[in-house]
Amino acid sequence: MVREQPPTERTPRGYLRRGVARYGRTIDFTRLAVTPDQIEELSLNTSPLKRTDHSHMLAFSGDVTCQAEAIPPDELARIVREAIEGRLDRDAYDAVLEREDDLHTELEEKLED
Repeated sequence: MVREQPPTERTPRGYLRRGVARYGRTIDFTRLAVTPDQIEELSLNTSPLKRTDHSHMLAFSGDVTCQAEAIPPDELARIVREAIEGRLDRDAYDAVLEREDDLHTELEEKLED
């Protein structure tokens, strides 16, 4: 069985959290891929865990490791797309696209003059 470990100060997430905290900010992380559930549900290939190699970067406890490359590309793309769409402020995004289109038109008009 594979269980996710909480981030520690020695993980990349821990380093980033401390770095951002120096500026009075916080940062949240969400594991999108290679979760314990995905390892099980997608029957992902795993390898025996070598605790001596990069033990400070271990994200799971248990006896196995798994890499994102084990997830089929179309599934990984779906996971990332859904995560982005779920967090995207659609009104702000549409406003940026509209402004970009306006600037493009304005530049084209100036170049034609």
